[in-house]
Amino acid sequence: MSEDDLPYEVQITISGDLKTIGRYSFGNQLNSTMIAHPKVNPVSRELFALSYDVSRPYLKYFRFLPEGEKSPDMEIRLFVGEMINGGSPVMYDGKKNRGSGFSPIFTSVSASWFGGGGGGKCW
Repeated sequence: MSEDDLPYEVQITISGDLKTIGRYSFGNQLNSTMIAHPKVNPVSRELFALSYDVSRPYLKYFRFLPEGEKSPDMEIRLFVGEMINGGSPVMYDGKKNRGSGFSPIFTSVSASWFGGGGGGKCW
């Protein structure tokens, strides 16, 4: 698997070798790249992944249900100008209160922030 391509389907042969079957698009549901390290929720069995590209939207978040159905993409906004100049897409501002944010999966509801008092907040 590569960070700039579709995932690849592989098969384990009788001799224990890996055989590449080809690109895997989840039944033509995936039309963009997919990171090489998706995560599976052990309870819901959903597969969570990211996709990034050099054009907008630069970073997308999506999931697959255990039955294989893909969710709509959610765009994650990045500080692209900072990245072009060699900076990080994640910023630290020591003047802001620090905290942890939790956001419901796949909704337009804003994150709920916990903690605070001194330090900074990353976004």
